[in-house]
Amino acid sequence: MAHISKKDSVIESSKMNQPKKIAAKLHLSKGGPIRVEGRFFIVNLDGESLIPDNSKEVFLCTCGASRNKPFCDGSHKGGKSNG
Repeated sequence: MAHISKKDSVIESSKMNQPKKIAAKLHLSKGGPIRVEGRFFIVNLDGESLIPDNSKEVFLCTCGASRNKPFCDGSHKGGKSNG
């Protein structure tokens, strides 16, 4: 589950002790991944962080072919995709 916002906001998670301010920009593309840039965090269903705190950019899979979900590994370039 990703907690992402276009505006500065405070998000609290049960696994995180302190609220974090986040601001992210989402770049959508036809047939490619979603590029997320800015100050953000992505957590799994258990509330554990999936990316280092200092990450400024990630690419999220939208085709379903990545072996590194939720992140894009470029598999969409190799053939058929589900999305």
